Amino acid sequence: MLTRGARARQLAAKSPAQARRRRRSSASEHVGDGRAEMVTTPASAQKTSSEALFAEAGSVGAERACSKAEAGIVLNVPTVLTLIRVAAVPALAWAYFQGEVAAAAAFWCFAGAAITDFMDGYLARSLGQATRFGAFLDPVADKLIVVTTMVLLAAAPPGPLEGVGVPAWALPAAALVIACRELLVSAVRELAAAEGAAARRAVDVNAWGKLKTFAQMFALLALLAARIPNMETAGLAPLLAASGGGMLALAVALTAYSGVIYFRKAIEVLFR
Repeated sequence: MLTRGARARQLAAKSPAQARRRRRSSASEHVGDGRAEMVTTPASAQKTSSEALFAEAGSVGAERACSKAEAGIVLNVPTVLTLIRVAAVPALAWAYFQGEVAAAAAFWCFAGAAITDFMDGYLARSLGQATRFGAFLDPVADKLIVVTTMVLLAAAPPGPLEGVGVPAWALPAAALVIACRELLVSAVRELAAAEGAAARRAVDVNAWGKLKTFAQMFALLALLAARIPNMETAGLAPLLAASGGGMLALAVALTAYSGVIYFRKAIEVLFR
C-alpha cells in the first residue's frame, strides 16, 4: 500500500502530463478548425467565382449568337420580298423580247418589283425585321431592276415613242447616266462603309434619292405600258409614251443631282 505521501507525489507527477495532453488536444482542435476554414472558404469562393465565370460566358455567348443571327442571312418576310424582286429581273428580260403578246407580262414583272420595293422597307420597319443582309440586298435589287429595264428599253424602244418626238438617242443616254450614277454611288458607299458610322450616315439615302427612285419607277412603268397592244388599241399608248419620256427626263436630272449631293458629302467626310 502506498502511503499518503507517496500517493500525493504520484498524483503531482501525473498532473503536469495530463495538462500537457489537454493542451495538445486543444491545439489540435484549433488547428483542425483552422484547416477546415482554410479548405471551405476557398471552395466557396471558387464556387462563386465559377458561377460568375459561367454567367459571363453565357452572356457573351448569347451576345455572339445574336450578332451572328443579325449578320447572317435571315429569310424573313421583307428579305423574301427583296429576293422576289431580284428573281423578277431575268423574268422581265425574257418577257420583254417575246413580242407584243408578252408585253403585259413584262409590265407586270416590273410593277410587281416596284410594289415589293415599297413593301419590304415598310415591313422591315414596322415588324422590326431589319437585317444586315436585307439592308445590303435591297439597294442591289433596286439597281438590278432599274438598270436592266433601261437597257431593255434602249435596245428595243417602244414604238409609240417615235410619234411623240422622243429622239432615238434619249433612251441609251438615259440608261448610261443612270447606270454610271448607280455604280459610282455604290462604290462611294463601299468606301464609306470601311470608314465608320459617320461616313456611312453621310451617304445614306436622302430625299433627293427617294424622288429619283419614284421618278424612275413611274417613267419605266409608263414606257413598258406603252408597249402593251391593248393600250395602243385604246389610244393610250401615245399618252403613256409622252408621260414616260417626260418623267424619264426628270428622273435623269434627279439622278444626276442626287449623285452630286452624294459625292460632295463623301468628299467632305472621306477626304477632309
